[in-house]
Amino acid sequence: MGDRLTHASIVTLSVKQSNTSMPFINWLHITDWHVGQTEQNCRWPNFRAEFEKDLSDRIAKVGAIDVVFFTGDLVQSGDEKEFLVLEQRLSKLWELLSKAGSNPQLVIVPGNHDLVRPESSNPTALALSSWGHNGSVEEAFWAREKAELRSVVNSWFSPLCDWMARTSIPLLAPVHKGQLIGDALYVFEKPGIRLGILGLNSTFMQFRGGNLEGRLELSPKQIPEVPNSD
Repeated sequence: MGDRLTHASIVTLSVKQSNTSMPFINWLHITDWHVGQTEQNCRWPNFRAEFEKDLSDRIAKVGAIDVVFFTGDLVQSGDEKEFLVLEQRLSKLWELLSKAGSNPQLVIVPGNHDLVRPESSNPTALALSSWGHNGSVEEAFWAREKAELRSVVNSWFSPLCDWMARTSIPLLAPVHKGQLIGDALYVFEKPGIRLGILGLNSTFMQFRGGNLEGRLELSPKQIPEVPNSD
């Protein structure tokens, strides 16, 4: 947020066309709130007013929101206090949605500001610094029988996980979880329509500050295994 506040956008599935009897799903996509960023303190009230006005106008046009996607950088530095403020802001958003006739569920994929970044001397951080240059590191990271590296990386997202465990915001429960925090398969259903949602953590190698170019990572091994299914 800060100097680059991103506006939310509401997207309606293409099945909502001229045939009004055809089922449809409305979702709200939010990203980069960066709660806790110093520059926000004096700006957030004005941003919130504009955001809420835009949102109310869109709901009036497309109808109730079914699912909300928050795709990264919910907070600024992964601090527990930032998640307390996030809870307050999301609660106000859900109050607004409720007044507009919506009771959506929330799906979260973390961003590189949603983890507690380790010290530069952290052994796991040092081991992962050769990622992309040493194939044995990547092999060890994804190996089922050697989950130590993944466990440490997942622990960097602990404040996010703790907040998700106690939040009053209704979360869409994953059908299957993957190996990293944020890797999950969801299914949202309403009468006449069923939507599959795949969340993937592309930020687990962005645990250092500075220029993050070229440090997005995705692997097919992150996709949760679904028994007896494609």
